[in-house]
Amino acid sequence: MKLGSVSWLVLSVCGLLWVWDAWGLKALRSSGTFLRFERADAATFARLDLASPATPEIFSFYKPKLAAAGFDRVTGDTQRIVFILEWVMNHVGASAGGWSASALDAYQGAQEGRALSCDSMSRVFVAAARAEGFTARSVQLVRTVLNSKDTHVTAEVRLNNGWVIFDPTFNVSFARDGRLLGVQEMHEALLDGSGAGITPVFYGEVRYPARLQHYYLDWMPLYNNVFILEAGHHGLFARMAPFRFWLGPRWVYLESQPTALWQWSLANQDYVLYTVLLPMLATALSIGLLCSTTWFGNLAQRRHLFSRTT
Repeated sequence: MKLGSVSWLVLSVCGLLWVWDAWGLKALRSSGTFLRFERADAATFARLDLASPATPEIFSFYKPKLAAAGFDRVTGDTQRIVFILEWVMNHVGASAGGWSASALDAYQGAQEGRALSCDSMSRVFVAAARAEGFTARSVQLVRTVLNSKDTHVTAEVRLNNGWVIFDPTFNVSFARDGRLLGVQEMHEALLDGSGAGITPVFYGEVRYPARLQHYYLDWMPLYNNVFILEAGHHGLFARMAPFRFWLGPRWVYLESQPTALWQWSLANQDYVLYTVLLPMLATALSIGLLCSTTWFGNLAQRRHLFSRTT
């Protein structure tokens, strides 16, 4: 086979690989799986976001507003968290809004009349709680992988060495036998069938209109799959393949038993294929084609010069 034919063949393969990779990346984005999935057992999941204090910007924005609202006069950690929860929910007038870039963007948008989704409400509440020194985190809930619409974002606050749900969409926590529960306990109760004794604790009427009793599906199955988002590094390399796989965002999901949630491992394999393997293979072939073309071109030129001198 002639060199030109080989070059065209390799070039065609490179083109197909790049097209395949672009199609796969688009499919990952549309399915909400354009990030790495990582399994965590119960102990590891409980340690996530333990060291995530408020940034100076968040601290200076929320703390004066909460102080002006009377936060410093409230006593007791649970009462203080409920105060923050209701303060957030009384500053947002409409639900089911779009995505917000940050907690500050979400809050400022709400003051301009914009509706906020559960994700944005969680961002604002977690930021405000952190500004007052509490350890808080957002948690993604997914009822089933077969329907990406059946999802919810809630929030947890660290109280008495354990995580407790304070949901800034519905103004509720959940309790069993008088004790407030966290996401892991809800997840385990769903799996072992002991969720019948769990009841919502409603903290009272607020301006934000969403109510748990009007939610379109039963709230308990949402705890079937629970995730914590780790944002990863910032910068250009964290967004580029293949570096995105190691430096970019990741969903850390709770899995009590290894391989029980095989679907997330499968999603992670697709992510590896489209962000690591295909880009590296296509890049290697492209570089190889360029180098070989240059080398053979120089060789042909030298042969031509040699033949002219002889």
